[in-house]
Amino acid sequence: MLYAGIDIHKAVFQVVVLDPDSGELSESRFEPSRERLNDWAIEWKGRLAAVAIEATTGWRWVARQLEADGFEVHLVDPGRASALRGRRRQPKTDRLDARSVGAVARARVVVGVRSLVAAGGDPAAP
Repeated sequence: MLYAGIDIHKAVFQVVVLDPDSGELSESRFEPSRERLNDWAIEWKGRLAAVAIEATTGWRWVARQLEADGFEVHLVDPGRASALRGRRRQPKTDRLDARSVGAVARARVVVGVRSLVAAGGDPAAP
């Protein structure tokens, strides 16, 4: 089964899809809009065991959209993702962050998102 990690930013989403059996990666980068997120979701629907997103500004609308599209969504504590990443030998990048978040999804070291999404709106939603 495949797992995805999305690193959320105001200007861009960096996404990594991981296949733990083969070690293969699929990476994409797109503007943070409902339309582009939906395009990505259509491409991967039915192929992912889980999608993990980092708990940063704007996560609520992303989680709601992905859940509406039928994905199992997990919220990753940025501190936990950073700790699992370990000491960095390379500069921090969106690509590395997305890989770390995806690895966390695979490891199931996540916080459930359903109750958090239901808690309220996100003013950062586009």
